[in-house]
Amino acid sequence: MFAQRTYEAVLAERPIDTFIDLGCNAGWFALWLESELPNRERAGLLMDANQFIVAEAKWHLKRNRLLRQQVVFGAVGLRPDASSAVFHILPSASQSSLLEYEAGKQLPVKGRIKDVTVPAVSVEREWRARFGEEPVDLMKIDIEGNELDLIRHEGEFLKASVRIVLLEWHKWHTGLAELDAALGDVGFTRGGIYHENEMTGVALYRR
Repeated sequence: MFAQRTYEAVLAERPIDTFIDLGCNAGWFALWLESELPNRERAGLLMDANQFIVAEAKWHLKRNRLLRQQVVFGAVGLRPDASSAVFHILPSASQSSLLEYEAGKQLPVKGRIKDVTVPAVSVEREWRARFGEEPVDLMKIDIEGNELDLIRHEGEFLKASVRIVLLEWHKWHTGLAELDAALGDVGFTRGGIYHENEMTGVALYRR
């Protein structure tokens, strides 16, 4: 992220005073954003379903004194009536997903996949509980193939509160045309495509 500057295009969309990071891993995006656009008062909500890297993300935020940024443990993009889900933790934390691993479509796995039950969480509910009606300048979505379900289940929140979506889509499960349509239904238009390869790509959408 720091060397390849995967998300550099979003810097032109400033100001970014509030953000949500879905699939936050160890909090790298929050640290990168702070290094590029320093703002100790930036409000952030980071979410991930891997409890081990959630602990790392919390440590990174505390260590860097990002006091208005909080980390939530749980899976996003589930039906509103869901209370929990099975999450598949892969040896590479960045590949962990709600979706079962598909050999031949995804990168090879070097090690054992661990299945755990995690709480289902609502992005809107978690944001409102911490930041009320404060609008969201940027929502970053990197949830390993579950992007379309997230957009469908959190569509009203996206429509009402989010200005920019920075999305990594995973071609082995979701097509860009489907994402364009789903985000178009809640008022977003795709801008550029960045860092695309045969398996993934990063797209930016504006409302």
